[in-house]
Amino acid sequence: METTGITVEGLGKSYRLGVMGRETLAEELQYWWLKATGRHPADHMGTVANRNHRGESGRLATQRSTDRANWFWALQDVSFSVQPGEVVGVIGSNGAGKSTLLKILARITEPTCGRARLVGRVSALLEVGTGFHPELTGRENVSINGAILGMSEQEIKRNFDGIVDFADMEDFIDTPVKRYSSGMRTRLAFAVAIHLDPDVLLVDEVLAVGDAEFQRKCLGKMEELAGNGRSVVFVSHRLSSVAQMCSRALWIDHGRIRQEGPSSDVIEAYLSTVTSSNGEVRWEEGVTSPHLKGLSLRAVRLINHCGQVAAAWLDSAPFDLEIEYELAHELAGLRWGFEIALQKGPAGCASLQPDADPSLGRAGIHRVRARIPGGLITPGQRRITVLADLPARNRSIPIGLPLAFDVEASAGDSRHRGLASMAADWTTLAPSSGPIGQEGA
Repeated sequence: METTGITVEGLGKSYRLGVMGRETLAEELQYWWLKATGRHPADHMGTVANRNHRGESGRLATQRSTDRANWFWALQDVSFSVQPGEVVGVIGSNGAGKSTLLKILARITEPTCGRARLVGRVSALLEVGTGFHPELTGRENVSINGAILGMSEQEIKRNFDGIVDFADMEDFIDTPVKRYSSGMRTRLAFAVAIHLDPDVLLVDEVLAVGDAEFQRKCLGKMEELAGNGRSVVFVSHRLSSVAQMCSRALWIDHGRIRQEGPSSDVIEAYLSTVTSSNGEVRWEEGVTSPHLKGLSLRAVRLINHCGQVAAAWLDSAPFDLEIEYELAHELAGLRWGFEIALQKGPAGCASLQPDADPSLGRAGIHRVRARIPGGLITPGQRRITVLADLPARNRSIPIGLPLAFDVEASAGDSRHRGLASMAADWTTLAPSSGPIGQEGA
């Protein structure tokens, strides 16, 4: 008897750079023939075009070499399995191949080589509101989206109240979806997907646009599914959620699995390589987020109280976080923030601009700084992650790489515990047997 789960063997996916597809019927037929016979098209491109020049071996070799160079492998030789009742996290930098992997598992795109076998009913939440029609109401879209995911009409009717309640959309269910915020669309889309009662659930970073309460509900629901023997694959840049949710994790780097194992070990290895340790990270072409179209992060740097880029300072000294970014078009209400965490732990301190500066959302290149006061962050190895926020979203989006830095104790031995310290006012009270709050009366 088959059990639910996922088995991936030798999976690969390639794209031809600069070409939107096969341009002629002959190229299309050649592509599928080569794929059916197990030969990758990149090894044979140019053969048809050059069949009249077989004697010109040098020219043919050059053509084939050029064709190979035009192919990009988004995934290469990826193999793993997910057992029933297991939640596996997938981490990696932008462009590593995480979303491509989920699209293959969800049967949205075909692999170039290898195979992925999923047993049971599959539900995927890869993009916010996929399948939603903006002119239709939430009620109508629940029916359509449920049918797309494979629900019968009876299942949709039976689960409708639960979907609306989970998404907390009672007041808006008969409102056209075009008037929903991205967070509202996310809540409704996830509620529909989760009520499919899937054997396999695939979740991409879309949960990053949900608010804190909705995140908690989603994580709890995924844990419930795993507890009932379902298989879950969870892709996220929010490493604290991966550490909390997943017993095992995959680190994908440039299309290959770089490490697989217990989540804590994989996250620690990932952070040790992607975290900057010189106080600055720059990207020549910028770093983008799929949830913030038009925004490109160009540089993040830490600046000490002397105005120099640095990665270490005394705990009593203030320091600045500087963010340099570019907007291709206006993003009204854009705000910036950050999270500070222990080197091997979840975020323990965060800040967000209280009010957006209208100039920061205009098209062009911008720089913004945040001052972190001295005496706040305790001594030790720390990391800081940049957050971007828009009013239409109920949650800030992590973007770019974390920066590592060291805080040194200014007075030798430091007895502070945790990440941040606070100067509280302490008062010595006279002993009293009276009610609390009336000491010394």
